[in-house]
Amino acid sequence: MLENYIFNSFGKYPIETINCVELIEHLRKIESTGKLSTSKRICQSLNQIMNYAVGCAYINVNPLLRLIYAFAKHEVEYMPTLVPVQLPEFLERLNKCTTIQIKTRSLILWQLHTMTRPKEAARTMWRDIDIKKRCWTIPKEEMKNGKTHKIPLTDSSIKILEVMQPISGDSEFLFPGNQNIGSHISTYTANAAIKRSLDYKGELVAHGLRSIVSTTLHESGFDSLHIETCLSHSDQNETRASYNRSDFFENRKAIMSWWSDHIEKASKGSNSITVLKGLKIAK
Repeated sequence: MLENYIFNSFGKYPIETINCVELIEHLRKIESTGKLSTSKRICQSLNQIMNYAVGCAYINVNPLLRLIYAFAKHEVEYMPTLVPVQLPEFLERLNKCTTIQIKTRSLILWQLHTMTRPKEAARTMWRDIDIKKRCWTIPKEEMKNGKTHKIPLTDSSIKILEVMQPISGDSEFLFPGNQNIGSHISTYTANAAIKRSLDYKGELVAHGLRSIVSTTLHESGFDSLHIETCLSHSDQNETRASYNRSDFFENRKAIMSWWSDHIEKASKGSNSITVLKGLKIAK
């Protein structure tokens, strides 16, 4: 980000010559293009650099301490999603749609059952899947948080693999591209199918499937920390995260299995959220 927006203009400035006036003028150009989030992150990074300079006694005060207040506040836009009771209708549309390829339908179901992001699902590689151990290990390079993520595979997930085996077994990718089997399917394929073929434009995007998962599991009484780990979210509690080295794999087996069963029930028209009763989860 700094290389793209700052270093070319200010990279050779002596640290003590940096001031708010010039930076505000420079960042206004970025803000005018609608990149409010980018402007905010640049301000935060520059502020950290200046705080470091103060800490090392290169300068006496941080001249950019309040730089961020010069720019419009970035309003977070939440991705369109459905509420849990709408899951049966979504699955019904998916199952009945005759214009969606088997590969695309399987991709959407794979993302739903594994609780992954659209990019992670589309880029799934056969070599990362261990069917005997019922585990899909996503390399850290493919993860948003930069950490390796292991996903327990359920019976339903395995069935998706069995469906795709004769279709993509000769490719390194579970969902190969239509024109080039040496590459993966577009990361936008699921989103386009949901929007056009299933007619959910403005109501649901592929990433919104994860919100359905999260809401359903939280309402069903599962441990929040285990749910967030299923979704590969970083623990916002920095103190707890610094001590916690567990990926809760055994705990997540039960959660993933329950979720897959819930999907199967929903596909048959049951839209009730099963309250946890007697489910033993490993400590």
